[in-house]
Amino acid sequence: MNNLVCPHCRSDVPRGARVCTGCKAEVEYGASPRATIQAALAAAVLAGLLFTQIPHVPWWVAVLAAVGAFFGATYLYATYFADRIVFYRHYRGGSKRSSRR
Repeated sequence: MNNLVCPHCRSDVPRGARVCTGCKAEVEYGASPRATIQAALAAAVLAGLLFTQIPHVPWWVAVLAAVGAFFGATYLYATYFADRIVFYRHYRGGSKRSSRR
């Protein structure tokens, strides 16, 4: 099956498309941007702990550990969320009346 079905408008959406052809909902594949931010924060915390809590650790060891932790967490998120597909539809706020003055 090459097509996805949009949960908002029930239109067929080709796999790999970034926008629904029917209702213009955004399609997101894989890990969310929030997961990448979490990986970066975890790597920064690891670097901070290595640098401040373990005596005589050079700064570059903490940086290498943080970079390794970031890429490792990003790889794990990408593997875990490989089949994730989410449709986001942005609704505009305000009244439904036309804006006549």
